[in-house]
Amino acid sequence: MNGFVGKEVARQVSENVYQGTSGAQLPAGYQIDKSFANKGEFKGDNGVYMYALMPTADNTSVPPNTRILGMRGTEGKATDVYADIADVGHGQFGAAKPAVNAWLANNIKAGNNIEVTGHSLGGALVQWTVNDKNLQAIADIPMPPSKQGLPMADIQSHLHFTTFNAPGISKVPGTTPQDRTSGISGEHHVIAFEKKPGAILYSGDPVHLLGGEHVGGAMVAHSPNYAGQSFIEEHVAHSIVNKSGNWNAPVLPNYKAPAIDASEYQAYVKTMMGALGQDGQPKSESQAAAKAALAIYLAGGKLGYETIKSGVNTVVDYSDKAINYASQTVKLGVNTVADAGGKAYEASAHAVKSGVNTVVDYSQKAASATVQTVKLGVNTVADAGGKAYEASAHAVKSGAHALVDYGSKAVNATTQTIKYGGHVVADTGAKAYHAMAEGGVKAYKVLEDTAKSGAHAAVDYGSKAVNATAHAVKAGTNIVLDAGSASLDKMAKLGMEGRAMLSRSAMDLGLLSAPSTPSSRMVERASPPPSEAANHRVKP
Repeated sequence: MNGFVGKEVARQVSENVYQGTSGAQLPAGYQIDKSFANKGEFKGDNGVYMYALMPTADNTSVPPNTRILGMRGTEGKATDVYADIADVGHGQFGAAKPAVNAWLANNIKAGNNIEVTGHSLGGALVQWTVNDKNLQAIADIPMPPSKQGLPMADIQSHLHFTTFNAPGISKVPGTTPQDRTSGISGEHHVIAFEKKPGAILYSGDPVHLLGGEHVGGAMVAHSPNYAGQSFIEEHVAHSIVNKSGNWNAPVLPNYKAPAIDASEYQAYVKTMMGALGQDGQPKSESQAAAKAALAIYLAGGKLGYETIKSGVNTVVDYSDKAINYASQTVKLGVNTVADAGGKAYEASAHAVKSGVNTVVDYSQKAASATVQTVKLGVNTVADAGGKAYEASAHAVKSGAHALVDYGSKAVNATTQTIKYGGHVVADTGAKAYHAMAEGGVKAYKVLEDTAKSGAHAAVDYGSKAVNATAHAVKAGTNIVLDAGSASLDKMAKLGMEGRAMLSRSAMDLGLLSAPSTPSSRMVERASPPPSEAANHRVKP
């Protein structure tokens, strides 16, 4: 059945009812129906609010007998928060129920068609209004003049509902089967809670997942693309405002909301609130705030207990499964190991047998190869040894000859050097003597000439100078002769030591035998004859 008003009009009413009748932006062509409650609106101490509309005289888009009942949702006040937590608006509806049912009954009897609409908590109030239990309450109202109630068929034919992002009410604690059904036609419009392709988070409205199944009507799930919308607008798409066109988005066929059942927590909170004497409806915002805080605290405690209990049960369950799995795994492992062991034993035995044969075969081959290698090695070593011995003998013999030859040449060279040194020293000494003698004679003549021409003092000094010069010449000559004699002795000694060294080397090599007595000397220094020595001495 189509609604008595269009979806957009119902949405505008559900949006504008948050502002009340004071300066409210009513849909074009509608006005407040002052026959409802108190001049067209109902305000309860527990936060419930709603108003009624009717067409203006110039509105030709709907029949004049059309009526709209708009119910406000949660507007952030403590009373609304408490209503959401405690019973999803059941308590709020209880406060408004007499005024709502009386107005509905009168309009139905008058033949008017009524559209009931609301957003969020307002949509829950709509469901409390149209469920079969409340419809029966409307039917039981005695209507004048007969004081009889209305037929249910008349009620169903004159009512229609439209909700937006409303939670369900079928799981609210204390509900009866009649609370969960409705013979009234209507639509529950929601922004689908879905995970878009390639997305990580869900998009859409989560509120309509609460409270259990929706009562009556059909679910209409809109799927926006959220282009240009903020994170909150996409992932908490609960607003009734249609600035992004969400409520005009395509509809998903066969959508079923993944409902969240919080009834156990709500029942626990209701029981505990009753035990604490706090189960009544709040009369003010301060009372509502206190009750909401208490309810949240109680729900949190229940959630913590259930979480621990669930965790323990899960651990036990997983432990049992783990033990069974481990048992099966061990059993399977034992069978697998035994089977693998048998196969491994057979493979090992075959491998050992094959290995033994291979080792024996390789051992025989290795032995033969070793014998051949040893033989070849012995022959090679013997041949190399013979060649090395011959080379060594030849080298020793050649070395000995070279050594003897070098020794002889060294002896001759040393002898010649000593002889040459002796001649040089003797010649140098003779020249020095003659030079000094000649110098002395010249000096003597000079002194003599000077003495003759000079004073007696000069003669005296000249004599002394002659004597000093004579002594110097004598001393110089002796020094030269002594130095020459020492040089000859030293050279002779070096020659003898060189010859002795060569002889020892030759004897060590076995080239010479040791003589019993010294047979010769390389150089013997002979003292000069007395007459020769005397000739070389300078007489004083």
